[in-house]
Amino acid sequence: MELVKIFIAGGVFCMFGEILWAKTGLGVVKTLMVCIAAGVALDVAGILGPVIGFGQEGFTVTIYGAGASIFDGVMGSVRDHGLSGIIRLTNFYFLRFSGLIVCTMAMAAVLGFLFPGTRGK
Repeated sequence: MELVKIFIAGGVFCMFGEILWAKTGLGVVKTLMVCIAAGVALDVAGILGPVIGFGQEGFTVTIYGAGASIFDGVMGSVRDHGLSGIIRLTNFYFLRFSGLIVCTMAMAAVLGFLFPGTRGK
């Protein structure tokens, strides 16, 4: 039953990202940025806790979860170092997911240039 919950949580949020990409004029990179921002918004609104409680890794491995983890890392760094923590960004959560975000954005940009005319076909 746990695997079904994980699949549902990850699948529902991925479906939202796919719909956003397919039905709007946003490109891949902009869609990913919106999904990252949505993860931060879910974390700030307090919705993230119950979603992770239900879907566990099904949510945390998506781009939404990565955005929320970066936000948590920045807030942890600010908590540890004050406002200078925004620049230091030494928190583990930020460092762990910053590589993921950079690689994802780079891959999206490369694929967007390699296959520019395939959207919506």
